[in-house]
Amino acid sequence: MTSGTSLAVQEILETAQQLRAQVGVDFHEKLVESVYTDAAYLADRAVQRAGQPPRFDMDRT
Repeated sequence: MTSGTSLAVQEILETAQQLRAQVGVDFHEKLVESVYTDAAYLADRAVQRAGQPPRFDMDRT
């Protein structure tokens, strides 16, 4: 790497470190929790339960 490239890489790494500090240590956990919460909601809506009318879906003919 040239010194210019090395400097650019160092700046990127420093910026990434600053951004990590800004979002906090539990950002990843909160993001994953949110994704799984949304996935559970969608899965729950897709389930057909006995005694309840089926919900409309695009696969029904």
